[in-house]
Amino acid sequence: MVYINNKHEFITKVSQLYSETKDKHSIWMTFKKYTPKEQKPKSEKQQHFSKKSSSGIKKKQPHHEGCLIRVTNGKDKKYSTIVLYKDLATFQSNLFNILRDHLSASLKQPATTSTTTTTLPAISTTPIHESKTDKKKKKKKADL
Repeated sequence: MVYINNKHEFITKVSQLYSETKDKHSIWMTFKKYTPKEQKPKSEKQQHFSKKSSSGIKKKQPHHEGCLIRVTNGKDKKYSTIVLYKDLATFQSNLFNILRDHLSASLKQPATTSTTTTTLPAISTTPIHESKTDKKKKKKKADL
């Protein structure tokens, strides 16, 4: 798996994958939440030099959470990148443009409908089988 740090380069690699596998293969994209693990100090000396506020309480490091994106053609080419949440909207819009360009050609066009219309037979409202109670009710109505 090749990690690509540059987002524009990753977009071009995705575009190349789509153009190479046109009408031949599939491409898989996975999106996962990415949260980096905090590194814990290994010794007391490192703990002493860790960042502390004036009150002696350890400051929380800002998280660089984002989205881990992987793309593969299922065979030999695999690419991945990490996009931070602050850059995710622009990255997704760029990725959407590529997907729209490459997927619109592969979608099947809807079949054209013929100009002749077929008529369905009329449905009868009378029951096929009448129960005994229905026959008795009809007989009583006829007698009145």
